[in-house]
Amino acid sequence: MGQVEHNNRELSWLSFNERVMQEALDETVPLVQRLRFLGIFSNNQDEFFKVRVASVLKSLRDKITSQDEDVSVAEVERLLAGIRQQAVSMHHRFDDVYQILCDELRKEKINIVNEQMLTDTQKEYVATYFSDEVRSQLVPILLDRNTSMSFLQDDRIYLAVRIVGGDVPTEKNTRYSIVEVPNVLNRFVILPMSDDGTTTIILLEDVIRFNLKKMFFMLRFRTIDAFSFKITRDSEISLGNSYRKRMLEELSKAVQSRVTGRPIRLIYDETMPEDLQRILIEKLEFKSADSLFPGGRYQHMKDLMNFPMVNPMLEEARPKAAVHPDFARSTGLLNVVKRKDVLLFYPYHSFSNFIDFLREAAFNRHVEEIYISVYRVAEKSKVMNALINAARNGKKVTAVIELKARFDEKNNIYWSKLLEEAGVNVVHGNKKLKVHAKLALVKFKQGNKQYYYSYIGTGNFNETTSKIYSDIGLFTVHQGIGEDVERIFSFIEKKRTRMNTKNIIVSPERMRDRLNDMIRREIEFAKQGKLAKIDLKLNALVDSKMIELLYEASKAGVQIRIIARSICCLRPQVEGLSDSIKAISIVDKYLEHARIMFFYNGGDEQCFLMSNDWMGRNLDRRVEAAVPIFDKEVKSTLRDVFEIQWKDNVKARDLSPQLLNRYVRNNSKERVRAQEELHAYFLSKSNF
Repeated sequence: MGQVEHNNRELSWLSFNERVMQEALDETVPLVQRLRFLGIFSNNQDEFFKVRVASVLKSLRDKITSQDEDVSVAEVERLLAGIRQQAVSMHHRFDDVYQILCDELRKEKINIVNEQMLTDTQKEYVATYFSDEVRSQLVPILLDRNTSMSFLQDDRIYLAVRIVGGDVPTEKNTRYSIVEVPNVLNRFVILPMSDDGTTTIILLEDVIRFNLKKMFFMLRFRTIDAFSFKITRDSEISLGNSYRKRMLEELSKAVQSRVTGRPIRLIYDETMPEDLQRILIEKLEFKSADSLFPGGRYQHMKDLMNFPMVNPMLEEARPKAAVHPDFARSTGLLNVVKRKDVLLFYPYHSFSNFIDFLREAAFNRHVEEIYISVYRVAEKSKVMNALINAARNGKKVTAVIELKARFDEKNNIYWSKLLEEAGVNVVHGNKKLKVHAKLALVKFKQGNKQYYYSYIGTGNFNETTSKIYSDIGLFTVHQGIGEDVERIFSFIEKKRTRMNTKNIIVSPERMRDRLNDMIRREIEFAKQGKLAKIDLKLNALVDSKMIELLYEASKAGVQIRIIARSICCLRPQVEGLSDSIKAISIVDKYLEHARIMFFYNGGDEQCFLMSNDWMGRNLDRRVEAAVPIFDKEVKSTLRDVFEIQWKDNVKARDLSPQLLNRYVRNNSKERVRAQEELHAYFLSKSNF
């Protein structure tokens, strides 16, 4: 099949980020939360360029130097041009939406101003604040022919300053400077409240703009102006051949190298004079217009995620988590899980249940060993502190910490060292195979009998993100699953060649083959005229081989429903290709991160929780786990979860092949906002 039958991965991702911007436009969302969605959009866009666009640019460089005549440079160049066109359009739309929200905030007596809009009293305050708090943090760099800009860092805001000594700027009377906006200060400066109760906020770069003359008093000038810009650098890091021997040292150096990574994007105030633009472009050695992005007055707007809480009525209410009925009736989590499987769905349930599970294991005299696989944890992680506590209480604790978790490397290095100091056996994966499975195992021995308490999750062991990420975790003492989890840890720790699991489907060993088998089984049922169904809930569906197989299943008559939060390269409901495939995406106040799959299997339905998406990296180059659900009650709950989400007609978007992001508005008279319905669903179960 040709590429025309697949959505491009990068363009599909940009379409997902458009859905995030839609939330900022949704008037049913609290006003400040809409502003935060713009921050999320901006952060997403930054990471997209650091990771995905950097990868495409590397692909282009490789193709240019390749001797392979079949490789199409033009195709990659067209993709980069398409990305730029869409990204520029989205950037301008961002500025428009930001202005709309500022106007709405003004109606609520929250006024975001710039340096030209200040009252005399506010001017006095801003001048004093600059002298007391800001000036000492600034290091202006005057530019000349020999000045290098290699010091410019990713994720920083800079002001390009033009200082003109005459009435008309000339080469002789014009000086240029770069000023970094300090990230150690709050971006949003709240000014004294006005008599009418209005809260006024000015951005830090505008505080600096207001005080430019004070900063450059030693220079003679007629006019002085500042224009914001930021650069994005390639986030890819390279590791030497000594990686296995000196892993922490090598990775620490590699992470630091990101500071001077290849610049891949320049975003700048489009009102910046051409001479100033030219200096930036030349000194940063940008060769292609595809890397240049003219924008508005402000850059690096991911800081909107941390916009001050000035009016609780304009914030998103976070409802109280439901109490799991099984845990509420018992004083010991281990005793509950010993009797039955327990499913937790965050944030509808509290992640503190998992932390309490570790804390209880640390004190239980029958617990001998604790294992956990860590990908991302909170900076002040209660999970890691619970592991340290367990080690100090005499338990043998093994923590598999994935050092190569992108953008979390420094935090994982920090916790690796801290755990080792506490006596925890810290294990790191190898250079080529990331450990992405979310597993924990407690080995419990009572008399001559040993129990395996297993926890298999779809998300990270992170109590901070568990409040905003929608994820699922399963507690079970199923012996077969416990033995499989132990095999996975043994594979990682002892560098074994195979995992040989019996129940859990694992990558890279068997995941792809097992998925193929289960899809082909549904195809056979359909060919026999029997009911055949597949339901998938994923973050991303990218792998071309899996998409081809789903197309084959659709042509055979298998009914397929897909909930894909971000990338979906499959094109649903294309006549003759994917008629029986329907796909939606849900973007709401919680980030949909859970992964579930169902196969009808002739009526004996199979259900799995997964740590992985259907992407090549997850299926072939990572340690991932898909756990079968044996408990009927848990399976029924997961089926309810999927059906509630599928009925969403408030926040669901139709993933049409045209990537239009139209809201799903079915004929149902009932309003179904899945995340609200799920919270009510789990609250109803907690009414014991």
